Amino acid sequence: MYLTWKDRFSPTTSLQSNLADIFSTQQSVTMLIEKNYDYLVNAFDKLGFGGVFEQPMKAAMLLGKPEFEIGATLDFGKSEKMGFDFKLNTVDAGDYYFMNNVKTVLSRENKPDIVHDFFLYKQQGYDIMQMKNMLEGRSVCTEFRKDGREVELWRRIDFTAQDERGNNLVRSTYAKDARFNLNIELGKLPMVNMTAADKEAILTGLKNGDRVAVTLKNGSNWESSFLEAMPHLGGIGILNAKGEKVGMSNSQLRIIAKHVGEKPELNGTTHQLNDTTNKLVEAGQNNTQGKEKDQTKQQSRKVS
Repeated sequence: MYLTWKDRFSPTTSLQSNLADIFSTQQSVTMLIEKNYDYLVNAFDKLGFGGVFEQPMKAAMLLGKPEFEIGATLDFGKSEKMGFDFKLNTVDAGDYYFMNNVKTVLSRENKPDIVHDFFLYKQQGYDIMQMKNMLEGRSVCTEFRKDGREVELWRRIDFTAQDERGNNLVRSTYAKDARFNLNIELGKLPMVNMTAADKEAILTGLKNGDRVAVTLKNGSNWESSFLEAMPHLGGIGILNAKGEKVGMSNSQLRIIAKHVGEKPELNGTTHQLNDTTNKLVEAGQNNTQGKEKDQTKQQSRKVS
């Protein structure tokens, strides 16, 4: 993980400038940084990164760097981890920072790394688990209103095709155009003792891109299996315990509700900032302390 920036020239204040004006400008800049900082903290929190980037991000902003990248790694157990590198920059030499994209790397034991850049729209995008699910090849659903109607849009990464920048293409499937109705497809599977809450949990998990754990009864045998939303194929995929696809939503299998899997949680994950980012925190602290000393000296001179 790394943090980089591009230097820019800042106009120096004339020696004849009034000291009060300087302090007023500094105060305005500080207020703008705080407002921008709070906005970005909220944006990161919505993406699932609450409490991860606050210190290094504020340090970079106080240092006045117009562009920087900041990242961390989340560990999912002992054999799986995922790296996230966010790019932030100002627009047209301004002082307000925006997030543009996040580069992700999913690393798993004895398997090649999976890399993909997710682009953000108005500081919004997929959260941690949704990005991980897409890197694992599953579809994620986004719901929004357009022309007064609810729209259901599914997206998945196509690892067989790349754009001119070498990033994997993202394929979109509108549920209406594909005649795909998740609720109807789930209803095609004979279910026993399935409560409304169980069904809602499955639907929510599938829309999130989760691989939902269930117990299937195949003849006289009980089998641990999984469900995945596959809108591009027009149904819900059924996988065995090994993760191999064994059927679609019209398979004659019975779902037993008592073993419905819950949505994955992040409670067991840990994050770690890299050394460069930690050094940035120190630089920001030293920079702040230096400014405070300079300001004290300037005020003392004015008084004398």
